Amino acid sequence: MFSVNLTYKDRIQMLPIMRFHHFRFQDNRYVCHVENEGRSFTIEAIHLAEEKKVIISFPKALSLQALQTVNETISLIAEQLQAEVDDQETKLGYIENGQPVYIYHNFRQWVPYLTDAKYRSLKGQHVDVYNAGVHLISGLLTEVDIQAHEQSVTIQSLTLITTEGEETLYGDALQLEAKEL
Repeated sequence: MFSVNLTYKDRIQMLPIMRFHHFRFQDNRYVCHVENEGRSFTIEAIHLAEEKKVIISFPKALSLQALQTVNETISLIAEQLQAEVDDQETKLGYIENGQPVYIYHNFRQWVPYLTDAKYRSLKGQHVDVYNAGVHLISGLLTEVDIQAHEQSVTIQSLTLITTEGEETLYGDALQLEAKEL
């Protein structure tokens, strides 16, 4: 399990904050069960009121989308508590400039970097294209034009070679998945 320490200054009522973020108090800790991509995992939090600290734990082996959920949860709780975040035990990787990425620090720069790499690695592969979850077309990906945002990457256009010839699609909700042959 990874652990993150949130240290705050003012006395707080923890229960309403945690309930707001879908945690239940159970066995002297807060527990949030998360369903993500058909899999479930648990985020746990222990409140050490005397130390003005909250320790949040979550599994190490999570998908990028699940990690985004954890990041968002930690970020929102830290903001509400006006807490300092110590996530040095949660190194996930590195961003393009070589700085380490943790579940809180540098995480939002890491997501576009990984997503961009994912889309570029699909060039030359057989892919399925979706628009807002609806399957549009399949083919060999030859070009992909992406737009990086602070926390995400969107596909602006892509070009496929299909049985009908070359097809170029434009949109702001396009998604790619490697086609299983």
